[in-house]
Amino acid sequence: MAELRLILPIIHIVAVGLWIGQPGVTFALGRLIQGAACQPQELTLMSAQLAAVGFMGGLAGPVVLLTGLGLIWAGGDGLLGSVG
Repeated sequence: MAELRLILPIIHIVAVGLWIGQPGVTFALGRLIQGAACQPQELTLMSAQLAAVGFMGGLAGPVVLLTGLGLIWAGGDGLLGSVG
């Protein structure tokens, strides 16, 4: 149980970092797309943006949910400390 209380917060924080990083990736690739307007690489950059943001959200969302539930279970405090 002690291992879970150490590992789960690390995984949770990394997943939240991916989740929060989505707007930054969207912004950075959006700027590249604007710079490549009407050029052949524009579609490639758009595809890369959609793939990167979709991957980040698709991975981070469920991991945040599951590690959060795991932290509630491993901590024994209940949701927001309301149920022991």
